[in-house]
Amino acid sequence: FFPQFPVVLLQGKTDGNVAITLKAGSPQADIRGDIKIKDAGIKIQGVPQPIKNISGGLQFDGTTATLKGISGRYGSLIAKVDGKASLQSGLNLNVDVEPADIAKAMKSLGLKTSLPIEGEVKLKAKIIGQNPQITANFASTKPITIDRFTLSQVQGQIETKDVNSPQ
Repeated sequence: FFPQFPVVLLQGKTDGNVAITLKAGSPQADIRGDIKIKDAGIKIQGVPQPIKNISGGLQFDGTTATLKGISGRYGSLIAKVDGKASLQSGLNLNVDVEPADIAKAMKSLGLKTSLPIEGEVKLKAKIIGQNPQITANFASTKPITIDRFTLSQVQGQIETKDVNSPQ
């Protein structure tokens, strides 16, 4: 569906009905139908770990795929994704990450800190565009302790302008 998207399917089961129409001289297929995914795993180029335990639904409508209740696991992080992926406009996805232990989440993301951090946070993100921009809001669900300093509540926003840029 998105040949330029560097994803490798590792495992999984699908069930559904899909019609694919190919037109002479057109580089893009017209895909229509619905599929359900269960216990899938994918590897995305440039992302250190595979995304596992993917389940949910996809609806194809020509050049747009609608994600319905897609859930998956990245290391210790569990997320649910809904939204659309379109050849014309790119991504328009809503991501909800379940409350996660900060130390385990940082390890899953390959991040390190010089001080010990304990606590739990949840995250809601929006991923938009052909060259995806990410806006994420996070908030603590339990007190956060950095070294010996405890914060009862932490919240903030993270935003990227170009995920393909090293800025």
